[in-house]
Amino acid sequence: MELEQIKELLQYDVMESKIFIPNEIFDDLKGANIKNNPHLTFSYSYIYFATWIYRYAKHLNCTEGFIDNEKMKEILRYNPTNKDLVYLIKKNGLLEQLGYTKTVKDFPTSWTYDEIEGIEFDMYSEHKEDLRHLNLSRKFSVKLPVKAFHRYEPDELDGTFYEVANTHCIPFEVFMYCMAKNEIGSTGFYLYSYIKRMNDMYPKGWDVALHKMSKETAIPESTLDEYIGVLRKYRMINVQHNQELFSLAMRIEDRKANTYKANKFDQFSITPQPYEKIKVLKTSEYKKVKGEENIQIWGKKADITLDELPF
Repeated sequence: MELEQIKELLQYDVMESKIFIPNEIFDDLKGANIKNNPHLTFSYSYIYFATWIYRYAKHLNCTEGFIDNEKMKEILRYNPTNKDLVYLIKKNGLLEQLGYTKTVKDFPTSWTYDEIEGIEFDMYSEHKEDLRHLNLSRKFSVKLPVKAFHRYEPDELDGTFYEVANTHCIPFEVFMYCMAKNEIGSTGFYLYSYIKRMNDMYPKGWDVALHKMSKETAIPESTLDEYIGVLRKYRMINVQHNQELFSLAMRIEDRKANTYKANKFDQFSITPQPYEKIKVLKTSEYKKVKGEENIQIWGKKADITLDELPF
């Protein structure tokens, strides 16, 4: 779907941008028995989307009647009939076992917010007779975003709808932007969200080597390198190279990590833009450069006497 199609389908309003996700979600998903990386990034995006849908009472407030799992998969750039994801999102599936979603029959039809009372929902069950014309199937169900209500104590409203400590906020415009572009999708959205979360801790930029980022995000290095390039060309992130060049021949102690900074939505580019890449040298080229540097340091080539040696 194109960006405007997603906006139209979801009847999106600019007042529906904010959504908070618990920071522990990354470790929880990495530690779960998820089959592969695409399924991991899908899981994050699915939980984010389910949280937004519930928060802004969008189950029925869309142009196609209602939003179910099939429609969610389609917006997340998956085939609605895809069966590979069922183990994640079915009733009592992996995401429910992790405590992030719960299959329920009741859902909000509207919401209000008060600074004293907080957020309040009008529920389908309260207006069921008035909504009989919708002819909802008895099997119709939605995903309750559990962590939005109960995060630490099951009987306390301490979820992200009520308390936002130790969370990250990704504007919904970013989600729609990512899902509107096939080359970004769930994996790009997950990576952007992870970098944004790290920037909350390191406002000047997150310094991290590629192999360490791979370990933290659970994205393979080759996939990570590809998606970093995609996010850069759409101006979703900035990457600062802290060394002039790179070679496999470089000593580990001479290598410096890149600095990553997530951009705000209004800085994104509609079309791909060129970006500066670090210069990469072959081993032979690097050794030649280092040899020339040594010559410049000592000021001479091979005609150095023993008395002139510094050791």
